[in-house]
Amino acid sequence: MIELAETVLELTGSRSALAHEASSQDDPKQRQPDIGAVTVYRMR
Repeated sequence: MIELAETVLELTGSRSALAHEASSQDDPKQRQPDIGAVTVYRMR
């Protein structure tokens, strides 16, 4: 991901800097997205 972010900065000519910060305490280690909407869409 860092390489992708650096590439985007380079390609866009941005002068922004990447910031590396620790995750917040309530940030889950593994995401569990709700894919219910996708299932409904596929059934159509």
